[in-house]
Amino acid sequence: MRTVGLMEFMIPAARKKFYQEYRKYVVEENKDFIFLESKIKAKVKYRNLTKENKLRIPSFVEYIS
Repeated sequence: MRTVGLMEFMIPAARKKFYQEYRKYVVEENKDFIFLESKIKAKVKYRNLTKENKLRIPSFVEYIS
């Protein structure tokens, strides 16, 4: 599993849709994070990549079917 970033903000409608679906895809949880299978596809915009190849300032755009 490779983490590429942490997205903290989503528009309310997208967040509601996510909360209705995400439990099906939980792989691991700890006190800080929930790790999901890569089944939910979304378009995310970001400023650039960090030195560690993480997304800088990722922002949700839309779900992809």
